[in-house]
Amino acid sequence: MRKLYIFSVILSLAVLFSSCETKDADVKKALKEDALSRGDKYELLNYKLIESVLISAVEDSISSTRAMISSKEWRLSADSARLKKLYLERSNCQREKATTIPSLVSTWNSLISDYDKMIIEAEKDIENAKNYIEASNEKIQHYNEILSNAEDPIAYYVYYHNYKLDGKVCEDEVLLSTKNIIIK
Repeated sequence: MRKLYIFSVILSLAVLFSSCETKDADVKKALKEDALSRGDKYELLNYKLIESVLISAVEDSISSTRAMISSKEWRLSADSARLKKLYLERSNCQREKATTIPSLVSTWNSLISDYDKMIIEAEKDIENAKNYIEASNEKIQHYNEILSNAEDPIAYYVYYHNYKLDGKVCEDEVLLSTKNIIIK
C-alpha cells in the first residue's frame, strides 16, 4: 500500500513537471515566432512572466471605455448643435453686412472672421470626438478578441522577452493569450 502511494505521488509530480515544461516550450515557441517576424537570426537570452491579467480587468476596461464613448457622443451632439448655431449666426452677420452702411462693414467683417474661427474650432472638436469614438470602438473590439482567446480567470499574460535578433540585443514586453497566441 505504501509503495502504491509513493508511486502515485511520483507519477503526479512527473505529470506536473511535464505539463510545466510543455507550457514553457509553447511560450518559447510563441516568443521566437514573434521575434522572427521582424528578423532572421534569433537567440533567446531570457524571458519571464511579468503579469497575469484577469478577465475581470479586461471587462472593467471595456466598461470604462464604453462610458467614455458615451460621454464623447454626448459632447459630439453638443458640438454639432453649437456648429449649426455658429453657421446660422455667421449667415446672419453676412446678411446684415450686405444691408449696412459702409462705415460698419469692417465691424461686420470682424464678426464674420470671429465666427469663421469658432466654426473651425468646432469642426476640429467634432473631428477629434469622432476619431476618439472610432479608436475606442476598435479598442473594445480588440478587448473582445482577447476575451475570446481567454481561459477563465486569466485573460492574457505579459512577458518580458530579452533576445538577440540578427546580432542586436532586443527587449520587448509581449502579450500572450492563455493559448500562447501573440496579442498585438
